Formats: sequence, structure tokens, C-alpha cells
Amino acid sequence: ATDDQRQWRDIAFCLSNLNFSDKGVKRLCEEANFKAFADKLFDEDICSSFALIVSKARKLPKAGEGKCVGDELESKIQAVLQSSQQEANNAEGGEEGEGSGPRSAVKPTRRPAARGKKP
Repeated sequence: ATDDQRQWRDIAFCLSNLNFSDKGVKRLCEEANFKAFADKLFDEDICSSFALIVSKARKLPKAGEGKCVGDELESKIQAVLQSSQQEANNAEGGEEGEGSGPRSAVKPTRRPAARGKKP
């Protein structure tokens, strides 16, 4: 695994360009695989790439169980984003931020990719 943010952005971008099947999205949702990128979702580019994967997964035909695998992936991503947002709020405001309730995670907008430039 790598800790370089640029490499994670590139990996997420490449993943978002793949055509996923139902099985592929389920593999992303598996606990061991999800842990690999869950802590990287705070980056706007990475999060928007995974939002694109979720939107593509929703277009897949539904399996026999009736639940869309895209919804499952999105709920896991939202849970990670909300927990990291709550941790940030607790670190900034201490105990004061608890009374306001959880905020909804804002989906980032897709920015044009600048692939040849360093961040």
C-alpha cells in the first residue's frame, strides 16, 4: 500500500474509469478492500471518483436480493465521511458541537482533471 496522496488520486481516477460489474462493486465493499481506501476518502478528488463509481453501480441491473450494490457502497462511504466529519468537529469545538446533531456529508463536485501537473 502507498501513503502518497497523488498515487491514491490516480488509482481512484483509474478505478472510476473502469466498467464495474455487480461482483466488482461487491469486492470494493468487502471489509478488507474497503479499509484500503476508506481513510483516503477525505480528499475531494478521491471522493468524487468514488462518487462516480457509485453512480455507475446504481445503473447496474439489480441482483436477486433486490438491494443495489451501489447503495451499499454509498452508505459505507457516507458513514466514513460522517465519522471523519464528526471527529473534525470534536477536535475543533470540543464538546460544543455535539448539540447541533450530525451534518449531512456534501458530495464534492467533479473538477476537471489536471493529470500532468503536480499538486
